[in-house]
Amino acid sequence: MLAAKVVTVSDGVVAGTREDRSGQALVDRLSGLGYEIAGRVVVADGAENVASTLRNVTTDFVGLVVTTGGTGFGPRDLTPEGTRTVLDRLAPGLGEQMRAASPLGGLSRGVAGTIGSC
Repeated sequence: MLAAKVVTVSDGVVAGTREDRSGQALVDRLSGLGYEIAGRVVVADGAENVASTLRNVTTDFVGLVVTTGGTGFGPRDLTPEGTRTVLDRLAPGLGEQMRAASPLGGLSRGVAGTIGSC
């Protein structure tokens, strides 16, 4: 079975002032595609928080890791910056496809790539 982990980046979700709807939507979608959800993590915004969390969730894991949140233009929306610091190889085509899937995709700064076996 394919394994996946979902990481939600959101100060509001961490503080309990916002519901993690995007993380749940990813869990539902990935489960529907046959993935076993091997973990779900919520982390506060910020490049180092994202980088540290990605290092942790990818250690000794083989599978897909999907992040949600923190790709806008707010001062703490630093998911792409944190992600880039830990990626071994960039996969720019994946980010382009994700942006093309939504009418608001042009406002996203999401990046994709590999970290070890993830």
